[in-house]
Amino acid sequence: MGVLDLLPAWKAHGEASFSYEILEYVDEDNPHKLELLVKEHTANWPECWA
Repeated sequence: MGVLDLLPAWKAHGEASFSYEILEYVDEDNPHKLELLVKEHTANWPECWA
């Protein structure tokens, strides 16, 4: 699901109907390690949404 998939619901129900939460906090300052961690961790997100 992408941002564009949410747009119709946003328009129909408005901002107040949405909530946001941090899914995971990554404490890494090295940009190269951070990029690898983000790719590794986000690869599992679609499985959680199925």
